[in-house]
Amino acid sequence: MKEVNIVFCTDKNYAKYLPPLIESILRNTTYKCKFVVVYSTINDEDRKKIIKTVTDFRWSEVEFIKFENIKLLENNKISKYASSFRGGYDTFSRLFLTELLLDKNIKTCLYLDIDIIVKDNIDCLLNMVETTEYISGVVDTVTIKNGGKWVFDSYINAGVLLMNLENLKSIKFAEKCLDFLVKYGKE
Repeated sequence: MKEVNIVFCTDKNYAKYLPPLIESILRNTTYKCKFVVVYSTINDEDRKKIIKTVTDFRWSEVEFIKFENIKLLENNKISKYASSFRGGYDTFSRLFLTELLLDKNIKTCLYLDIDIIVKDNIDCLLNMVETTEYISGVVDTVTIKNGGKWVFDSYINAGVLLMNLENLKSIKFAEKCLDFLVKYGKE
């Protein structure tokens, strides 16, 4: 059976949405899934529900990793911008997966936001995790008002990412993202 690492970043406000997401993944894959829950805060009840959901499927496991986000972000001079983003500090935890997960021998992963439900087989997506060179994302579109006209703009939805953590660390991905936020965070 093929294995894959699937990572979520959460806090006590969103952890309650993880069990349905995890179950939707496990019902739609043939992979053995190792779920990694990176959290800033989480309550015992939600942790127990997540563990129960994962252990109900014998071929999966879960690991919880605490992210000391505020200290890390303050040390990187973006704390004044972080609190204004939707999700606050926890939004930025995905940028530090290279630092958090390589120590746990997790070299590649699929990162998913928690507001997702999987409705069909995702094996074709999971097949791409190991072959992702750096980072791959899902193209999303948004409608924005530009000069009084509505236009479509496409961008990468950061809620679905295939990540090669070793290669991202080699190019100092987290540092580059933080530099970008410091430079453009006010806009």
